[in-house]
Amino acid sequence: MQLHAPLTWITNAITLLAILCILWNLGAALFALLFNSGASDKMLRALLRRMLISILLFVVLFGAVAMGWIVPKTLFL
Repeated sequence: MQLHAPLTWITNAITLLAILCILWNLGAALFALLFNSGASDKMLRALLRRMLISILLFVVLFGAVAMGWIVPKTLFL
């Protein structure tokens, strides 16, 4: 039985990078909402990017689990 999946560090790095991009776009949308009164298109684009990155992250993680790159931890061993 293999204790660690072979590409664990790569999937961790991709996940961390995606979460940072999600937070960055959320902050950009908040900045556009608070300081750019007439720039609703900037806020909309930032929120759209955040949504697309979130969906892409979900698909990538689901695919990584399906291919065995990520081994989910179970509650009961």
